[in-house]
Amino acid sequence: MALSQISGTTGIEDATITSIKLADFAAAVDLNGVELILDADQDTSISADTDDTIDIKIAGADDFQFTANTFTALSGSTIKANTIAETTSTSGVTIDGVLLKDGVLGANTVDSDAYVDGSIDLAHMSSESVDEDNLYISNAGSNGQFLSKQSGNNGGLTWATASANTPSSADGQALGSASL
Repeated sequence: MALSQISGTTGIEDATITSIKLADFAAAVDLNGVELILDADQDTSISADTDDTIDIKIAGADDFQFTANTFTALSGSTIKANTIAETTSTSGVTIDGVLLKDGVLGANTVDSDAYVDGSIDLAHMSSESVDEDNLYISNAGSNGQFLSKQSGNNGGLTWATASANTPSSADGQALGSASL
């Protein structure tokens, strides 16, 4: 690539140049790593004083850095985007260690610590996930008892003991010595 070169003398001695315009460059300008100041108050610039690294300073702060295939927002800076689109990666986008690919989170990326109380309803639970510990029962049960609907009790469910009922007749017929 051809470089435009600024050379020669201006014929001005002991003078300060406060403004200069470079005109009609047909080729690249080599700044040789020197900072290029972009605004009037001289606090926004681009520099490349480290090989293969471009630094961007805005309002006097080092905000962004480019290296081969990487754009980095430095400490205190953010990248505002309403959409992050992967354009060259077939593996997806990773944000804070979480892989997103085609609108899907990677396996095992959300654990129970990520859910707030009450955020999961029965419609989104597996049928195997409800057991005695997850039911709202008004009392503690014991072996041999059954779960009974009791509308006046907390939760509407109560552990109860089946009563022993010894019939003396069936349909008006004496049972005699038979037992049920």
